[in-house]
Amino acid sequence: MTKEVWITAKDAAEIISKNSGRPIIQQYVRELAQKGKIAYRPVDGRTNEYLRSDVDKVNVRAKKVAERTKNQQMPATGPASNPVTEEQPWYLPEKEENTQKEETQPDAA
Repeated sequence: MTKEVWITAKDAAEIISKNSGRPIIQQYVRELAQKGKIAYRPVDGRTNEYLRSDVDKVNVRAKKVAERTKNQQMPATGPASNPVTEEQPWYLPEKEENTQKEETQPDAA
């Protein structure tokens, strides 16, 4: 019978990082344990230990993100995405244009 080896979240994160070739934080180890991917046991009310044999099997892949070309930029949203126009913003009252020409009065001197 092989003896079970339990390790800390810090050690587990280092092992998974080495196996995956990318940095893994301790919080992610805790998430894997909560999802049932890694066996764990409580040490006290605050600390858990993780089963080394389960940790050795974990390999974390990078997220698949679609590559964007220069023409495939993310669409802008919000007020800054509206094109600049000569019109007044919707939240300001409309300008009253004076269509009548002001008549000049001769000086009464």
